[in-house]
Formats: sequence, structure tokens, C-alpha cells
Amino acid sequence: MLDKLVHALSRAEAVKRQHQETGVEAYTEWEFRAMEDYEMLRGALDCLNKSHAEQEAAYADGGRSLTTAGARKELNQYSELLDMPGLEHAVETGKILVWRRSARERYQLAGERLWMDRKAFADAVARWLDEGPTT
Repeated sequence: MLDKLVHALSRAEAVKRQHQETGVEAYTEWEFRAMEDYEMLRGALDCLNKSHAEQEAAYADGGRSLTTAGARKELNQYSELLDMPGLEHAVETGKILVWRRSARERYQLAGERLWMDRKAFADAVARWLDEGPTT
């Protein structure tokens, strides 16, 4: 949902910037809606980023943030206004954010170890192919 929100905001910013630079007053329906939605998109993204920062800080301090419900409610309102169902599900707890970061780090480490261990694996396969099965 965060990627979808960022993408929609960047499209709205592009339309807004294009019309400011060219000074064109005639808008297509999509462009007009994008310009109207820009402030709501920006508000939703700011709410989401603030919620993530609060959750991460609270979890790092060993507690939990009580603002999650408020952020979900606010994003639910934005999702109805922007016709982006499920936007409130982008709010995650700090625990999940930390868990995802840890999972990404473990994945990266596993990829690095696979790269380092590939020579030993290739040597073992080469020996097995040269010797053939022993049974």
C-alpha cells in the first residue's frame, strides 16, 4: 500500500508541476482529479510515515505506541476519499517493522554466504561426478 500511495502521489505531483510550468488551464478529468487529490495523498503519506516512525521509536524503547488506532482511522478516511481501499492496512506495528528489517538483513546475509560457499559446492559436485556413485 505504501508503494501504491507513493506512486499515486508522484503522478499527482508530475501533473501539478507540468501545469505550473506550461500554464495550461484545460485539464483532463484524470488530471483535475489528480490535482484535487494531491493534498489528500500528501496527507495520507505523511500520516503513514509519522505512524511508522512512532511505532519504530516506541518499539525500540521497549513499549508500544498507542497512536496506531488513530492512524488506522485517519487512513481509513483517506482511503474512502481517495478510492484506495485497504490503505489503513499499511499501518504496521513497530514489532513487524523491526521483524521485516531483520528478515531483509538475514536474506542479504544468506545471499552473500551462498556466493562465498558456491566454490566449495562446485568442487564437491565435480568430485562426485568424477567418482560416480559408490553404491
